[in-house]
Amino acid sequence: MNVTIVDYKSGNISSVINSFKEVAQNKVKIEVTSDLNKIKLSDKVVLPGQGSFKSCTDALNRISGLVETINDFAINNKKPILGICVGLQMFADVGYEETETKGLGWIPGKVIKIDNQNGKYKLPHIGWNEINIIKDSKILKNIKDKSHMYFVHSYEFVPNDKNTILATTDYSSSHVCVVEKENIFGTQFHPEKSDKIGLKIINRNQLAEFDWDNPKEDDAIIDTQSNLLVTCSMDKTLVYSNTSGFFYYYIFGAIPYSRYVISKHYTPYVLFL
Repeated sequence: MNVTIVDYKSGNISSVINSFKEVAQNKVKIEVTSDLNKIKLSDKVVLPGQGSFKSCTDALNRISGLVETINDFAINNKKPILGICVGLQMFADVGYEETETKGLGWIPGKVIKIDNQNGKYKLPHIGWNEINIIKDSKILKNIKDKSHMYFVHSYEFVPNDKNTILATTDYSSSHVCVVEKENIFGTQFHPEKSDKIGLKIINRNQLAEFDWDNPKEDDAIIDTQSNLLVTCSMDKTLVYSNTSGFFYYYIFGAIPYSRYVISKHYTPYVLFL
C-alpha cells in the first residue's frame, strides 16, 4: 500500500510525516511529494495544511496540475483522502480568511472566523480540547467521546450538509472538527500532535488493515481495535501484547482462524471468529 502526503510547500509538515512513518513501521510506503504521477498511483492521500486558507489554496494552485490531480483522485476515482487542519478547510466552497478565496468544493460550505465573543476567547485557539462525537464513523472507530485532541486554528469550517459532521468541539461555540463524505475525511485538529489517540486515527484510516488470513513473517501493526501491538513470528503465530500482561495468540493449522487469549493466569479461551 502506498500513502502519499502531498507536499505543496504549505508550511512545516514534519510532524505529519513523522507520525505517519511511526505508525507505518516500514510496512506501508509513505511518500512525501507533489509529483502528480505518484499521487495518481497512490492508494490513499493525506492533504495537510498550515497557515491561512488563502496561502494554502494559493500554494496548491502554484503547482501546475495539482488541484486537478487530487480532484480526480478524490472525486472521480473515489480514493480515500484525509485533510488535516487547513487541509480539511480547503474541502469547502469558499474561505474568508484574509479575503474571499475559492476552495476545492468537495464538501459544500464555508470557512469563517471563530466568534471570539469580543475578546473573551483568545485566537488562535491553541491547545487540547474535547471532541463531541455525534455520529459513528470509520475514522472515529474506537475513539471515545470526549477524547482530547490538539487544535491550532482561528477559522472554522461550516458545512451546508450537517450529515457530513462526525464530531464537534466547544470553543466560544460549538464548531465542526471532523467531517466525512464518502471517501473524503477531514479533521480540524492535528491527529499527528494528539498523542496516542491521534495515532489511532492515522492508523485506522490511512494504513492497511492487518491481513489476518495471510500474515507475513515479521508483519507488525498497531491493532486499533484492541490497542495492541501485533507481530507475526516465524512460525506464523501472531503474538499480541499490552501493558496489562495479556498475551494473545492467533494459531494457524490447529483451529483455522480462531483467536485465542491467554491471560496472566494462562487460562485459554476462544475470543471470536
